[in-house]
Amino acid sequence: MLVALCHALEGHDAERIEAASAEALAIADALGDLHLRCMALNARYWVCLTPDRRDDLETLGHDLLAASAAAGLLGYQTLGHFSLLMVALSRNDWTTARRHADKAMELSTSGQLGLALGILAFLDAVHLLVRGEFERAESVYTQLGERLASTGDANGAMVGTVGRFVVKLAAGRVHESVEELAALWERLPQDVAELYTRALAGAGRLEEARVAWASARVPRRDYYWLVFMSLRADNAIAFGHRAAAEECYRLLLSSDGELAGLHSGSVTLGPVAHTLGDLAAFLGRPGDAEAHYLRAAEVARQVGSPHWEEAARREADNAALTRRRR
Repeated sequence: MLVALCHALEGHDAERIEAASAEALAIADALGDLHLRCMALNARYWVCLTPDRRDDLETLGHDLLAASAAAGLLGYQTLGHFSLLMVALSRNDWTTARRHADKAMELSTSGQLGLALGILAFLDAVHLLVRGEFERAESVYTQLGERLASTGDANGAMVGTVGRFVVKLAAGRVHESVEELAALWERLPQDVAELYTRALAGAGRLEEARVAWASARVPRRDYYWLVFMSLRADNAIAFGHRAAAEECYRLLLSSDGELAGLHSGSVTLGPVAHTLGDLAAFLGRPGDAEAHYLRAAEVARQVGSPHWEEAARREADNAALTRRRR
């Protein structure tokens, strides 16, 4: 019942999931039941997805693999490998991530095969985006959204829309997402407000963007937290909102070695360090901005992203010029 409670509360009450999953794990361990331990670890997964709990997620992944192997429960092996895939992506390690994705598919049960294939497809889409193959990435995201929608998945349309949004943002065409996001914003204003605001701002429609941003909520600390915080940073800069920019800077600083959202295995906005550079420049700290942009170029090079590396080096040069003029 505790495990069922955790699954029901996912995305709604992190504190109760934390307590309930810890209690479930303690009961399973006290009973020495590996099946119950796998169930409890599955529930515990939901509280290990925030950027500040990468070590916990890695431990959970290994614990799931060990317990499920000992109990002969292959279904939990898939979740264990997916957890470790997320950890590898947070470290910009494509090779290890792909190995875990392949193992997740190999060990998936018949009911999980579609999920495992989906993981591989999303990984391919985000890899195309990182490499700068924008047309192919957009096509894959569109196909994924259509495939999910055809199975009755309520989020299918959103998957395609968000995937196309991140590609267009990276390609400098974010204004093209306005109409598509407008329809989603009408239905789910809090969920897509940061995306819709960013698209409107990119189209130069600042007054409409300001209205949309008013409906945004504080980003939930889940596997998309870095995506929404990075978008919030962009929007704070667009509106000259210094307090929000300072908060974003403080919260994002510890994630400067990641690509925002990459650890989800589905989307990314590029190096968090680039966003930190933009924030530092906006806050009047060109020296810090230059350092962040150089860090962003290093991260982009590490993951094999020439377009994000070039953009970061260009902004580093601009920041250096601003610094010298002072």
